[in-house]
Amino acid sequence: MIAYAFCLLFCCVLYPRMILIHNEIFEGFTMETESVSSLLLEAGSLMLIGMVFVFSFLALLIVGIHLIAKFCEAFPGEAAPQYAAPRRKAVQAGVDGNVVAAITAAVHTHRQANKN
Repeated sequence: MIAYAFCLLFCCVLYPRMILIHNEIFEGFTMETESVSSLLLEAGSLMLIGMVFVFSFLALLIVGIHLIAKFCEAFPGEAAPQYAAPRRKAVQAGVDGNVVAAITAAVHTHRQANKN
């Protein structure tokens, strides 16, 4: 929900303002004059704006994570119920206990004989 709100804020408010600010700062510079210095200045400004944006986004993300952690510490949820592991039946329904004992003994004897 917070990520959705941030994306909406960025797409509708922050990004258009960044473009407007960029255009206001570099109003005199046009791409028609293809000089190396103007292109480098434009590239540097775009890099700086991008780095500032990424840094501010990561800082907001860290602050948000810390706020959520403090909220979770202040208002802990209910403890998860501890369920006992279901017990497995050693003998399935319909199989006689003597048959299971005979199979177990046969497997044990076979393993002992083929141990070497």
